[in-house]
Amino acid sequence: MLRNGYHAVSVDEICAWANVKKGSFYHFFDSKTNLTLQAMDHHYQESKSVCDGIFFSTFSPIERFQNFFEYIYRTQADLHEKLGHVCGALSVTLGSEMVCHDDIRKKASEIIRSYEKYYECALADLVSSGEIRADTNIENTSSNISCYIIGKVTIARIRNSLDFLKDFNAGVFQIAGMRSSKHDALQEKNF
Repeated sequence: MLRNGYHAVSVDEICAWANVKKGSFYHFFDSKTNLTLQAMDHHYQESKSVCDGIFFSTFSPIERFQNFFEYIYRTQADLHEKLGHVCGALSVTLGSEMVCHDDIRKKASEIIRSYEKYYECALADLVSSGEIRADTNIENTSSNISCYIIGKVTIARIRNSLDFLKDFNAGVFQIAGMRSSKHDALQEKNF
């Protein structure tokens, strides 16, 4: 599903890829939708453990964002090498493809919102350190950063180009309202 999307993959293809019989599939999952929801949960839990380390408060808020962008790049580069193209984010890909399916759409929204909470903590620390304005609407800014990151990853998928994932810093820190001298210095720190 990460490679081809929800509709492009049948239960038969999933079973063939996993080298299991169809009866075994239905023993563990009552439907492809159930498998999808569990796959989204599993993928998020793996990512969450990494993000918990990345967004740990011993790192500066700027380092947290930069480390997160590097994680996104590395993850997409690994998938590109393994599957032959930029895959994007599973929750975003499935959530947008299955927007009319409430369970999948809600799960995708829940996962996206959980990432925004990481951004909110880092933004709050940027406010505390005086890096961004004290009157910054943290929740709104976090949502805007989320949209920017999702957009960059989605366009990288569409263009099948990892190059599009190399310059997160400037845009995110501009959205956050970082002072221009810091912002200019961070533009040079892309990977």
